[in-house]
This record gives sequence, structure tokens and C-alpha cells, in this order.
Amino acid sequence: MTAAMLAFTHAAMDAAQRIAEAASGNEWLVAADNDGSGNAWVMNEDMHLLETEEPTARHIARHDPAAVLRRIAADRRLLELHADDYGFCAVCARATEETNSLGHAFHDSLPYPCTTARLIAEGYGWTEEMP
Repeated sequence: MTAAMLAFTHAAMDAAQRIAEAASGNEWLVAADNDGSGNAWVMNEDMHLLETEEPTARHIARHDPAAVLRRIAADRRLLELHADDYGFCAVCARATEETNSLGHAFHDSLPYPCTTARLIAEGYGWTEEMP
């Protein structure tokens, strides 16, 4: 399941990245409702305009291609950090009840995929039912 989950997540990231890179313009701005209609204009730096309801316009502007690309890059870095280290997460560990001579708890590495890797995969649509 780990290999399938990672393959799915990387493929979903690649697809999202291709779409964001192909989107016209990088940053979108909202021109708020001025006529009382409840609609607003969303405009990107290439002067493409879209009229929609104001909440939708704000959502589009917040999740513009530049923002999507930043989130994908951050998710890729998180997956690199939380890598498979011989069946255990390279980062995640939990304290055990045993302590060393200074009273500090020993830590056990958590099995891979860790919660962080699973949650990133879920954010891209992975479910436990997938093969």
C-alpha cells in the first residue's frame, strides 16, 4: 500500500502542478461588488476577467496558480522529510516509557507511512480503500 499511496500522491501533485502552470496568469485579484448584484470580478495579471458570486471570486483569488504551486512544493518537501527509512518514518517518533540515566524518554520510530504522509496523500484524494 505504501508504494501505491506514494505513486498516487506524486501523480496527483504532478497533475495539479501541470494545471496550475498552464493556468493563465499567476495571481488573481478580486474587484468587489460595486453594483449591489452580489457578484464580483476576478482578474489575473494577464487581464483575464471572470464574473461570479463574490465568495467564489474570493476563493478563486485565494487559490490562484501561484498559491497552488507553493502548496504543492511544500507538500513535496514534507514527503521528502517524512521518507521511508527501512519501514519507519525518517522523522516521526513517539516517546517510550523507558528513560535514560538523565530521565529523558527513549523514542521509537513510527512505522511508514506515518500520519503526515497519509494526510498529505488524503489531501490529494487518496483513501485507504484504494489499491
